[in-house]
Amino acid sequence: FGISGALAPAQPLVVCLLERYVRGRWVRVQRKRIDAHAGRYATKVRPKQPGLYRVSIIAEGVTKRRTIRALR
Repeated sequence: FGISGALAPAQPLVVCLLERYVRGRWVRVQRKRIDAHAGRYATKVRPKQPGLYRVSIIAEGVTKRRTIRALR
């Protein structure tokens, strides 16, 4: 999945956190730092198993979350 967006106020570094929903709780699958230029970021995440996933973009004072479903 391609993940991109913008944050305001602009920050030089954000964290992308990929979590999978397993037995009633979110389990961390992947965590990576992303360079953000003028507040914009872009990265790719590749879930290895089918299931429900949550992608969080974390910066100082801001967290954006989206839920996605991987079918393969």
